[in-house]
Amino acid sequence: MEAALTVRMSVRPPATFTEKTDWSLWISRFERYVKEAKVPDSERVKELLPLLEDEPLRLVVQYGLSESADYAAVHECLQCRYGHDGTELEWQVKFQARVQQRDESLVEYIGELRMLASRAFPGWSEEQRDVLIRNQFIQGVSSSSIQVQLLKEMPKSVKDAATWHADWKRWRWPIGVYKRKELRKDH
Repeated sequence: MEAALTVRMSVRPPATFTEKTDWSLWISRFERYVKEAKVPDSERVKELLPLLEDEPLRLVVQYGLSESADYAAVHECLQCRYGHDGTELEWQVKFQARVQQRDESLVEYIGELRMLASRAFPGWSEEQRDVLIRNQFIQGVSSSSIQVQLLKEMPKSVKDAATWHADWKRWRWPIGVYKRKELRKDH
């Protein structure tokens, strides 16, 4: 039980769901959160309800659902009201507009891009989608300095881009400290 609590504390739930939030993206974030946090099925509704703003919560209550309700029933209630599968073109527009959000990890950002690409380009091969995801990843990464470095390196895949970024982030600071120490010795 204590280990599950520790995992839950290190994985953040999605932001509050409002009527203006894209349901498909939000529910995929929520479901990734409960999976990574190892929330038992019996506890999912208790995790979900506090993340609903007034109107979505009111809808759930109007249907007579509460914390003791089955997760599938609550999900279906919200899906019927806020869900919209959308056309491939709508998903393509969402994919092309997607940039890394504030406080969003690279893993979360890549996961969102993968989900959007699978809906926007369902007939494309994994390799074709990977190129699109890599390009959107580079275009939408929040740091301009990282973006410039990625454009210089031009990784072959989104996995290479994420790996490169992780390596760059790990090594850039110690190298900078080392160079500063060398400069001090020379003067």
